[in-house]
Amino acid sequence: MDPNAKPPIEIRRAFAYPTADPAWPEKMGLGALFLLLSLLVIGLPIVLGYLRRVFLRTVRDPDGPLPEWDPGADLRDGAPALLVVAVYVLAGAFLFTIPLVGPLFALVPAFLLPAALTGLFALGPLSAAFDVAAMLEYISDNLENYLLGIVLGVVVGAVSMLGLLGLIVGVFATGAWGLAVITHAWAQVYRNSKLVTAHPVSVLPEPKVAVAVPPTPAST
Repeated sequence: MDPNAKPPIEIRRAFAYPTADPAWPEKMGLGALFLLLSLLVIGLPIVLGYLRRVFLRTVRDPDGPLPEWDPGADLRDGAPALLVVAVYVLAGAFLFTIPLVGPLFALVPAFLLPAALTGLFALGPLSAAFDVAAMLEYISDNLENYLLGIVLGVVVGAVSMLGLLGLIVGVFATGAWGLAVITHAWAQVYRNSKLVTAHPVSVLPEPKVAVAVPPTPAST
């Protein structure tokens, strides 16, 4: 057995995550609303900022509840993520125009995007989303889980499309659920990467670890 092997991500845990919170109807409902507002662009950074908090909370506690929505803070924190997504999407669109091999090359930015957002969410600086060397190292160190995350994203995306059966509007509800599921899965990939061997990337701010204080001896 490889001593550096990373624990596999728990797919069932990711699928159960959005509805494990007793307040999930309200939180998922707001998620659907902001996804609807994404049609006007303004909702996109809010959703991405919220997913950033889902990611960080899951890294620290995979069984924790969904974060509360904070549109102001989410808008601020999601703006860099929106820029990252836009750059990778435009890169993919440009590569797609290359004759013959374009469609194949266009898959490269899509493949790297989860690692880019992981670096951004975990580190903070925008440059972390474009550090290709660090991203390739991260992917190589966690290849099985990373590929599983890619496959899971495709499956969750397909399942989310079932919302189209709900008079179109339902796709925003299933979309909010799907984004929470896949974000939880990518957070698991990152979290599990830290359970065996240390990686240069670390979540900031680092979670505080409670240390028991020994009792003071009674005076005599």
